[in-house]
Amino acid sequence: MKYIYTLLLAAMAISIQAQDVNPIYKSIEKSDFKKLIAHLDDPVEVCFNDEQDILDKPDAVVAIRSYLKNLGIISITQIHKGTSKNRGSQYRVAKLNTKSGNYRLFLYLEKARNSFIIKEIRIDPET
Repeated sequence: MKYIYTLLLAAMAISIQAQDVNPIYKSIEKSDFKKLIAHLDDPVEVCFNDEQDILDKPDAVVAIRSYLKNLGIISITQIHKGTSKNRGSQYRVAKLNTKSGNYRLFLYLEKARNSFIIKEIRIDPET
């Protein structure tokens, strides 16, 4: 019986660690900010072109929508990811292919209950 509980706990830990960020990427790519808000912490750190601010969820969504509106996102491709040693946080780096050029998307996520939430989102032009 102990063996079964151990396996169940291990499976739960793996599923939490390997949270799929595709819904986050899809909500950004499709400009579906109603879905994106569910993945944001409150407050959340937002940074565009090295200008940084800490905003509550509604203001963060307005800022993200405003910034991305003029870029014309074509696609998002994840290029790198990592997890902290204690598995309490993750980061993701993706390439935003837009009509205005290529941008780098950085997401920092922390564990909250059974999922990860975005604590920081950065979007900068690729250099």
